[in-house]
Amino acid sequence: MTKDTQKSSKLSRNRDCNEIDSNSRKSVSERITDSVAEKQKINQQIMQIELKLSLLRTRKGNMQESEYQKQMSELISQRAKLKRLSSIN
Repeated sequence: MTKDTQKSSKLSRNRDCNEIDSNSRKSVSERITDSVAEKQKINQQIMQIELKLSLLRTRKGNMQESEYQKQMSELISQRAKLKRLSSIN
């Protein structure tokens, strides 16, 4: 093997390694983007539940106490599950 061939061979190996590194970084970047999008989706669902809770509180006087408590309990439970999911991600 001549020196030129050796240099060429090393360059192609380096280029291959750089492509692999670039793909790895892209993969990590995509995973971060997906994770952020998932967190935003969960936070949006939490905000929707909090709006429903607020609306339910304003309607309390027009509802039976048992129905009010049932709906509050369901919404609070849903919100707690989503907050746990949000803290895991």
